[in-house]
Amino acid sequence: SHGFPSKEESWKDSSILPRMIPPGLLRRGPSEALIGVAARPAFATGRFLGMALLWELLFFALLRQAWVERHALEPLARAQETIAHWYGAPQRASIAVTADCSGADVMALCFGVLLAYPVSWRRRLTGMAGALAIILTLNTLRIVTLLLSSPQSIQQLHLVVWPIVIVFALALYVSWWMRAGDRHGEPSTWRTARFAAAAACLLVLYAVTA
Repeated sequence: SHGFPSKEESWKDSSILPRMIPPGLLRRGPSEALIGVAARPAFATGRFLGMALLWELLFFALLRQAWVERHALEPLARAQETIAHWYGAPQRASIAVTADCSGADVMALCFGVLLAYPVSWRRRLTGMAGALAIILTLNTLRIVTLLLSSPQSIQQLHLVVWPIVIVFALALYVSWWMRAGDRHGEPSTWRTARFAAAAACLLVLYAVTA
């Protein structure tokens, strides 16, 4: 009565609107579908790297605590040095095995990658246990070779050779662990090779910080 359409007229008008829209506008075109498919792996990769970085920052913050360094990292380094002496490595006053030699930095990097991968917590913890065994074994061998090496080769072994060996071994292990998780039917929509490469890139940071 005041110029506004009645409820019945409004309903009739709204029922006409869907018929006025061409059907093609309501469908996703092939380009949009391709963009959506391509965006999912990119988003998954970014999420994985972000979660790995968060876990690694958490581990690094924990490892930098004085209490952790004094009561965990230093005893761990001394234990590895003791094992090295059991296998014939001599005592050398010029080489000090400190908390920095415990392998904690590469543990933080590797554990961050393993915890960020989307598998069950049981498989994550199993993967961390395997990585810990590899790190401690290789790091103990590193201490043995450093104690046995000559003054001319110790820097090369300490800064170049062993970081590359440890990073390469862990990259292979992480790649195998991810593939094994996919074969066991763990829920994952991501390409294993993509994440193995991402994990290897994160582990390469150890070579820079070693």
